[in-house]
Amino acid sequence: MRNCKNCNRWRKLSDYKPYFSKKRNKEYLRKTCEFCCKKKALERYYNFSDKQKNDFRERTREYAAARRRQEGKPVRNIHKVGYGSGRVKKFVGCLNSVSPQPIISQAKKLQWNNDMIAKGAGVDIRRVRGWINNSDRINIDAADKLCFALGTHLSLIYPYDET
Repeated sequence: MRNCKNCNRWRKLSDYKPYFSKKRNKEYLRKTCEFCCKKKALERYYNFSDKQKNDFRERTREYAAARRRQEGKPVRNIHKVGYGSGRVKKFVGCLNSVSPQPIISQAKKLQWNNDMIAKGAGVDIRRVRGWINNSDRINIDAADKLCFALGTHLSLIYPYDET
């Protein structure tokens, strides 16, 4: 057991990450626990500007792709598909949810069943049943994902009226 320098809690030795001292050619344990290190890294990230956050995400993506290549796994290009939150903000504005009927009727025209709708929207099947029974409203992010899966744009199903 050891006392953390930041939170002053007694933690197990396994909660402290080791580091190697080149000067003494020896391995030591950090003075702060792993939880405090993670908290400090999150606070640092939240204080970044938008440009710094985008740069950080891009570097993380590049390192992950290099690691996957080195392991012999296929590299996933999820972020280059064309789906993004910027598309939603352009025409929807401050809407958080919309009526599910137009998008559900579009999916039914293409003969999609409830499982396919749930996978396309990235939600649970129970949520889709709620949309069909008209008891729930559909979240704008889920609606955009479902429109993307259907091969259409959200503005074609939910036209934006500026008046």
